[in-house]
Amino acid sequence: DKEQPFAVTWNQAQQQRIVAVNSAAARQGLAPGMPLADAAALSPDLATKPFESKEHDRQLKQLLRWAERYTPFAALQPPYADALRWSGDAGIFLDVTGAALYFKGEDKLLARIASDLDARGLTTRMALAPSSAAAWALSRYATRPQHAMTMVGQGEALMPRLRELPTAALRLPDSIIAELDKLGLRKLDHLFQQARASLHARFGALLTERLAQITGDAPEPLSPSPRPDSSRDRAVLAVPLISSDSLLAVLGDMLKQ
Repeated sequence: DKEQPFAVTWNQAQQQRIVAVNSAAARQGLAPGMPLADAAALSPDLATKPFESKEHDRQLKQLLRWAERYTPFAALQPPYADALRWSGDAGIFLDVTGAALYFKGEDKLLARIASDLDARGLTTRMALAPSSAAAWALSRYATRPQHAMTMVGQGEALMPRLRELPTAALRLPDSIIAELDKLGLRKLDHLFQQARASLHARFGALLTERLAQITGDAPEPLSPSPRPDSSRDRAVLAVPLISSDSLLAVLGDMLKQ
């Protein structure tokens, strides 16, 4: 029932938190990261289900294989340590370089992906950007409703969108985010105004590396996820098949095995 508020929960530090919500729950103000007690106060009729890591991983890999219809280069989001505050924060990278041509443009490609995911009952947050780091950041922190898309180009088109993002968009450990916050450095724009050398000296190499990656000044290679080994089978038939129904019945039996 799409009108029933629903959330997936995760036990973090002996506290139940929300890791994912459907559209009905989002309309009531619920969001990932929220304590379950607060969510229940906002939505008394909230239905919940505990996060199951094995099932989550299985479905994510299944979605990854499905996404290869748009580009042969599809990869699971690598773990970003503390940047993955809750295990429900997972995603897929698609390198669509050259692929958009076959869908009559990048905007039509993203619209097609969103439509296909919607048909599968999935809510999406997507972004297309020159770097994987920028796409990751914009898909999670750009100010816009869920089930929407963000598209930015190179250079000047990218920087205005990045400047308004919070420092958490850099996939940094919580300790660095907290230290930046104490100094009033809460947006990427605040960091862009600082000298990289001084940031490196104060916060270490990871911060300046993340800044260079999100602006596309430093490469961040991604490797496509390995495909499962293909399998083959055959059936020896006593008589020839003379109808498509018979063929489908044989194939169905082989798939069950």
